[in-house]
Amino acid sequence: MRQAVQAKLKEIGSDDPKKLNLAENPPRLKSGVPIFTVRVRRPPGVFAIGNAKHPRHVISDANHHAEILEVKDKKGRLKWEGHVVPLHEAYRRLRAKEPVVKKDHGPDKRFLFTLTSGDIIELDGHDGQRVLFRIRSVWPTGSGGRISYVGLSDARIEGKIKEAKQFFTAMVEPLRKMNCRKVTITPLGEARYAND
Repeated sequence: MRQAVQAKLKEIGSDDPKKLNLAENPPRLKSGVPIFTVRVRRPPGVFAIGNAKHPRHVISDANHHAEILEVKDKKGRLKWEGHVVPLHEAYRRLRAKEPVVKKDHGPDKRFLFTLTSGDIIELDGHDGQRVLFRIRSVWPTGSGGRISYVGLSDARIEGKIKEAKQFFTAMVEPLRKMNCRKVTITPLGEARYAND
C-alpha cells in the first residue's frame, strides 16, 4: 500500500499526501483495488537525555510554560508573541543552572509574564466586566503559542467542557486584544496582578 501511494505521489510530483485526489484518481494496489483513505504516521520527536555514557532516548510533547513578550513590529505597533518552552528544555536549563524562564529575548522585545497550566488570567468579558479564567494548557504553533483556558471554577474534564462550548483557545495576540493580565488569587479570594 505504501509503495502504491508513493508511486502516485511521484506521478503527481508531490511529497504531500494531502494533494492526492483520492475521489477521482486514487492510487491502486497491484491487484487494481483503489485506495481511498490513507493514514500518515509521522515519527515522534525522539531526543536523547542523560549523559554521554548512559543516554536515554525519550518522546515528550509536554510543555512547561509560555513566555509572553511584547514586541514592536516594523511600523512601531505593539503586539504579543509567545515562546513555548517544552518540559525537557526547562529541565535542561535547570541542570545547566540557567534561569528556567528566559526573560531576555533580544532588542525590541519586552518580557511580560509566563503562562503555564493552572495559572489564572483576567480578560475583558462581552459585557465590559473583567472575567477570570484558568489556563488548561499551552502548546507551540507556527506563529507563537496557543493557550487553552476555561472558567475559573470549571473543574470538569476537557471533553465535557468542550461539549458545553466553554473550552476556549486563543493565540497570544488575541489575548492582548482582550487585555489579558496574569493574576494570583489571595487566600481571601482577591485577584491581584502577578508581576513575574
